[in-house]
Amino acid sequence: MNTLSLMTQSYQYLYAIETSLRKTIAAELLAAYGTAWEHRTQEKHAFATCYYHELIPYFAKYPPLQKFFTEMERKQLYQLTPIRNKICHMKNLKEKEFKQLKNCYQLVESRLTTLKFIQ
Repeated sequence: MNTLSLMTQSYQYLYAIETSLRKTIAAELLAAYGTAWEHRTQEKHAFATCYYHELIPYFAKYPPLQKFFTEMERKQLYQLTPIRNKICHMKNLKEKEFKQLKNCYQLVESRLTTLKFIQ
């Protein structure tokens, strides 16, 4: 795969992962806590302005989200942070990083139904 194709595919995977995590968090917490869920969770930052690495802990902290990923899987997702930063700052990925990203994409795809709605 040439560099352009690899980086284009990388951004697509990253976009799908991050968007799906956000949509799942919002939908599940809305269903569990109602329209004031952001107020009830009392997070330091507004949900809309959370960075990628701030989304992962939601899946450990809140019971409605704990069913989606194991601790090890959350760690895998968290380890994407430096890869995410490389993609967003247009730095080329190594093949190993691309494989790690693809594995996380497949994990999210298998666990979160919201991913199906953004493709």
